[in-house]
Amino acid sequence: IADGASDEELRSRGLIRVHPDFLVVAIGLPSATFGGNPLDPPLRSRFQACSLRQLPLTERVDALRALAPGHDHATAQLADVADSLRLLAALKPTAAGGGQRGWGGVPWFPESVLAPLARTLAELGPEGAPAAMLIHRALPWSLLGEQAAAAVEGALRHLGLPAEKVPKKNGSKSGIKSGVITSTPLRLAAVSPCALPDGGVAVQLKWVGGKAPSLSNVPAGSLTPALGRWVPRAHELPLDAQEAALAELLQVHAMGSDVCLVGGKGSGKSRVARELSRVLGLPSATIHCYKDMSSRDLLQRRSTDARGDTVWEDSPLVSAARHGWLAILDGAHRLPNGLLAAALGPLLTDRRTELPDGSRLVSAAEWEALLARGHTLAELDSARIARVHPAFRMLATAEPPSAGSAWLSAEWLPCMQFVSLKATEPREFVHALQHNLQASQSTSDKAVAQQKALSRLLGLSDALWLGLAYEPQLRASV
Repeated sequence: IADGASDEELRSRGLIRVHPDFLVVAIGLPSATFGGNPLDPPLRSRFQACSLRQLPLTERVDALRALAPGHDHATAQLADVADSLRLLAALKPTAAGGGQRGWGGVPWFPESVLAPLARTLAELGPEGAPAAMLIHRALPWSLLGEQAAAAVEGALRHLGLPAEKVPKKNGSKSGIKSGVITSTPLRLAAVSPCALPDGGVAVQLKWVGGKAPSLSNVPAGSLTPALGRWVPRAHELPLDAQEAALAELLQVHAMGSDVCLVGGKGSGKSRVARELSRVLGLPSATIHCYKDMSSRDLLQRRSTDARGDTVWEDSPLVSAARHGWLAILDGAHRLPNGLLAAALGPLLTDRRTELPDGSRLVSAAEWEALLARGHTLAELDSARIARVHPAFRMLATAEPPSAGSAWLSAEWLPCMQFVSLKATEPREFVHALQHNLQASQSTSDKAVAQQKALSRLLGLSDALWLGLAYEPQLRASV
């Protein structure tokens, strides 16, 4: 076609040559296992196929043991549990799950989530990080339906994971049942400063009673962390469920993962998020989610500058990624199906993403690799390549899945870990108030009257809790 014509002449004819290095790589899932449509023959003939098979169990166990040396039994348990959960997901897939939910609604368990779990095991040991608790962070089965939760717990007990006594749900008249351990035994004791090799700001986390090794080199933010012995703020009550959730969030942050904090209305999700920001000195940016949200609301949207020109404006989440803040995705359960994985999947899993304005965010490791190849900061800036700050984390808050909002699907699992914030019983609130009054060591008539009022309130809370357990109509009205 060129026939000796110059590039300018070809452009004048509307002809532009495709670069010889141009290549299309299509990534997909097996339609037989995960639903969807197979490629049409005319399209399929344009591609060569490469099938990525799962590694054998022995190789996967060896990889986990390399991440957690000295914990051979626990790492083998993690690999065995992952295989068992994938088997459950492959049994009787339901139409509602799009092929990604199996027996009782168990979603597909991704292999990629095991690496941060193994690193947590290496840092805290089996006592500080029980295998069942780690698996629950990757696949929070207690938030699924009763059939799925029973199937997963049965598989875990069959593999010999330890159990604990937990209250029965739905107002059962038998007081407790045997359940698999899902929460951390650790509580934060103190925070101390430490320096990273590259000069970055970091802290060391110590646990109450020394039940597990301290976590060192935990990335901190640009604000001053809450150093010294950790105590709740003066106006806040010490509640065990919230302290347990805080300890888990700190562990997930230390391993470099993003996290979703799941709890009912009024359970204290916002308080725990604020405390995480305070402990680590991380500035926070909140993104309020709604059902009609789009990918541009999460990344960049069009705006106008002072001169009236149209520009791209970073969302709070992208600003947090650039500057090392804590991005709080408030009410993530309201997001439309598929939006989180489509818009934020690359940023959450690989710490890289292409923004609508044509710029690109890359991970800190990729940024250092580009500099090592000889690229200068000016070249990277002209190419519109920026680094995701190492301290950046995303904390999503969500309400538990329900029949009307079954948001917890397989597409969420590779993107983040999950921490459940259990509801605080009324009796625990009263005990916390009593503890605060006793700590003041006041013997005045006012303090004595307050103690008597709290005792009556404790009796009322017990009666209310008993009514909620035995009266379905009362339970449905609160």
